[in-house]
Amino acid sequence: MIIRDRALQARILEQIGDEQARSILLAAMLRPKSAAEISRETGLPLSSTYRKIAELQEVGLLAPQRFAFTQDGKKVELYRSTARVVEVRLTEAGVELRLVPNEDMADKLYRLISYMREKNYLRFEASLSEST
Repeated sequence: MIIRDRALQARILEQIGDEQARSILLAAMLRPKSAAEISRETGLPLSSTYRKIAELQEVGLLAPQRFAFTQDGKKVELYRSTARVVEVRLTEAGVELRLVPNEDMADKLYRLISYMREKNYLRFEASLSEST
C-alpha cells in the first residue's frame, strides 16, 4: 500500500524514527501481544507503552487483532503490527512511502485460494460415491 498523503507520511516517518515506537512494532510483528507483554519485552514502562500504542494506532501502524483473558480473568486487547515492511523512496516526484501488510498464513492462504477460484485454477466439487 502506497501512502500518498504528505501529512500521514510525516506522522508515519516520525513514528518509525522513534526508538520506543519501533521497539513496540518489532515486538508485535510476529504475533499479537498485550500491552503488558510488549512492555515486558521492550523494557518500557506500561504507561509509556499504552501512550505509544495509541500513537501507532492513530497512524495505522499497529492495530488490535483480538481480545484475550489474563490468568486473573481480565479482558485485554492483543495488538499486532499492521506492516511487516516499510519502504521509503526518494524520487523526483518526492517521497514515496510504501507499507507491506503484515499478513499471517491464514490470510495469505485465503487470498491464494480466492485468486485460484477466480481464475478457475481450483474447483471444489462435491461428489458422492457409493460403496459397494
